[in-house]
Amino acid sequence: MRGNFSIILTCLILATTLFSACNTREVRRTMQQMMQEEVRLPGHVVKVTDGKTDTVSLDFIKPLLIIWTDSLQCSSCRVNQLQKYLELFEESKEEAFEMLILFSPARKDIPYLTHVLSFKNYPFPVYIDINNEFPVINTLPDEPKYHSFLLNYMRMPIFVGDPTTNNKLWSLFHAVVESNKENQ
Repeated sequence: MRGNFSIILTCLILATTLFSACNTREVRRTMQQMMQEEVRLPGHVVKVTDGKTDTVSLDFIKPLLIIWTDSLQCSSCRVNQLQKYLELFEESKEEAFEMLILFSPARKDIPYLTHVLSFKNYPFPVYIDINNEFPVINTLPDEPKYHSFLLNYMRMPIFVGDPTTNNKLWSLFHAVVESNKENQ
């Protein structure tokens, strides 16, 4: 009995290791593909800030950290998580990058999302891609883990991932920002 348990345990460890290696290769391949394509911004979006809305054109002059929520994700869930970006937004004012928190909701969800964002009154702007243009003009993976990325001046991704996810990504993100600042 004990021998069977050891064999099963060894097989599970081996399967986990193989899956992890395949998964790592897939993640690396996806990130490499993303980093080879320029990211374009939607033409017109609704900007929600200080409880007010306004239709604007996007224009950024620094490297840009995009935190994107597509129509497949729960918009109200993401709105409730936006507070975690407050520290990053404060840093962006002093650092060499800007932030774009962008929602591309289903058309039917736009009025509700606009209302909730106005009510939440976050101290940073949140943008709504009212024509759902962002996912159409860019080739982006479906998995949400790839929906946050830092673009350099040429709008090419130089970092993929949400820096607020864990300390390792936070440190890596800041290292990339510093490196990009030195190489401009």
